[in-house]
Amino acid sequence: MAEHELLAKATWNQDDFETMGWHDARLYGVAAFPGSSEFALDLDYIVKWLNPVPPDNTFMFWISPVTLVFQDARDISLALPMLSQTVHVLDLVRTPLPNNQVGWSWALELDSGEISLKARGYIQHFRREPVLCRHQEIPEEERGGVSLARFSFDEPRIT
Repeated sequence: MAEHELLAKATWNQDDFETMGWHDARLYGVAAFPGSSEFALDLDYIVKWLNPVPPDNTFMFWISPVTLVFQDARDISLALPMLSQTVHVLDLVRTPLPNNQVGWSWALELDSGEISLKARGYIQHFRREPVLCRHQEIPEEERGGVSLARFSFDEPRIT
């Protein structure tokens, strides 16, 4: 499968929530920007899981480094271990805000902690096309370090 067949587009948002899943995404960093209402996370997002092909019994993964940016973020609560240990996402849960407020309450459930906030929505920037990995994260030498860059690789062309 070619990489361009894995992603229909390079930038996703809250309208795509139902088709997205963050389970086992590796968390590398978080940031709130002074003077901004954005809250960003650096993740290895698993675009596609590949079932083992016998006689092999291990999964393979198409993974892309992403920056997940929550817009108009507020009431941010972090319950995190030291980020020097590996942290993975279990799920991203959204709940409508009460009283006709715009946005959602978001809970990023982690294998060791939680991040919760209220936000109007999010934009997830795929910083590069997915790469095929034997583990649920991109090897550090291929990933290019921690980044909270808000750019996406060029929109793929389907021919």
